[in-house]
Amino acid sequence: MFVLEKNLDLSYKQVNFKIDKNTIVDFEMMAQARRLRRAQVHAIKTRLLNAEHFDSPIIISQYNGKKRIIDGQHRITAIREIIQECPEFRVSVLLIMYEDLTLEQEKEIFTRWNSGSRQTAEDIITMYADDMPVFKPLIESGKVSVYGEEGKIKYKQAVTPYILSRVKRSENLDIMGIADFITYAKKLESEDADSISGFIDNFEENTGKIGPHNRWMRACSFLVVAYLYYNREESIEEFWENWEKTKKDREIEKLARTGGIAAQRMILERAKFLMYGIEPIKKEEVEKKFRAKAWDKKAIEHLKEISKTMDKREALEEMRRYMEQPISLAAFMVRCQKLKIKFVNKFLIENRIDPIDKELILKHKDLKYYEIRDKFIEAGRKAPESRIIKAVIEGAA
Repeated sequence: MFVLEKNLDLSYKQVNFKIDKNTIVDFEMMAQARRLRRAQVHAIKTRLLNAEHFDSPIIISQYNGKKRIIDGQHRITAIREIIQECPEFRVSVLLIMYEDLTLEQEKEIFTRWNSGSRQTAEDIITMYADDMPVFKPLIESGKVSVYGEEGKIKYKQAVTPYILSRVKRSENLDIMGIADFITYAKKLESEDADSISGFIDNFEENTGKIGPHNRWMRACSFLVVAYLYYNREESIEEFWENWEKTKKDREIEKLARTGGIAAQRMILERAKFLMYGIEPIKKEEVEKKFRAKAWDKKAIEHLKEISKTMDKREALEEMRRYMEQPISLAAFMVRCQKLKIKFVNKFLIENRIDPIDKELILKHKDLKYYEIRDKFIEAGRKAPESRIIKAVIEGAA
């Protein structure tokens, strides 16, 4: 989870803005904009052409006479395409306008406004591309891409084993979330891209072309190969000669098809045994270490207790530590819903919502968010962000 600077308190204006063929040219995409999803653009176009409006505001940074889109690229793209097909089309939107933000501030504002929406790891990587020294040279190598186009390795898949080996210096194949990945990737140097590119060239030469038909491209297998490569003590030539011993091993093939962290660890142990004769940890011990533990009464009671003082993210990390196992956010939230557990809403506490604003939100809680913001404007008060409105309504439920 990305933590925003607590002192990031930038003022903005709310403006009802009419977009037509003359004003659409004022909008431009951020350099690190997320990849457009055509299905989403099409859905927005369909809604607009059916006289349906979207509820959320478009977030922009006013810079050199241009409106740089921080959040809203799919909506602006849909509007632009409609205007190209029908020049007389026009639509009024609510703009949240910041002035002259730096690139770093734009990233933080994007993360703030999107904290409650779904972002892929690739979206976040794109946003922080300029902060990672190996990003540009790897992309320019032609063998790596953010979203994993045909014949290319995904950026995160290519860089993760290098981080585990050379930066984090982990003795295990640890689970690493996107926030940790970005943090460690920032510590790399541009020269590290040469090492990663070198491995990719060697990998392709010794396992076959990069793509879905290469069985060593499976997440479990690739990470193990790369991890062993970066931690090798022999020469590159000797390493690949040793790796040949694993290629026809049926147990590794079976584990790779199974997937999961336990299988990944067992592939590593099996490969070490075949390549170097290192006696592997017993299968039962690996499975015991990584097998999902049952939520017994003690674990459930612990969860109920920490929910009184922690928000859901803090509680998830605490339960991972308490149960000594990886727990996905989705599985955790399903568990909490079944137990009807609600967490402390620290967002409301930290932001100290004005009682008058809270009362106004709850008074109109059945309205759409943009309609609630309109009520604030009518009352002569600064309209709150969507996530504040959401937090107040959910906190009162």
